[in-house]
Amino acid sequence: MDSSVLLIYMAVLFGAFYFLFIRPQKKAQKEHKQLLDNLKVYDRVLTAGGMYGTITEVGTEIVTLQVAEGVQVEYAKSAILRVVEKE
Repeated sequence: MDSSVLLIYMAVLFGAFYFLFIRPQKKAQKEHKQLLDNLKVYDRVLTAGGMYGTITEVGTEIVTLQVAEGVQVEYAKSAILRVVEKE
């Protein structure tokens, strides 16, 4: 193969890799960061461990969740997967 053809082939492979893997992952990370920045008290959330709870306090790195009446636990903010609709 000619070296210019090989260079073009490598560039196309890198471009495909970027658009199939890197770009979607960066987009998901950006959306998750935005979600974490917008957490507020009384949001009902799902954690990475599968625990549902209602936010009672939001700190810079830690959120406090009420998981049952009178039961509050602290979670790392990054452990919050998503905000769920109130039932």
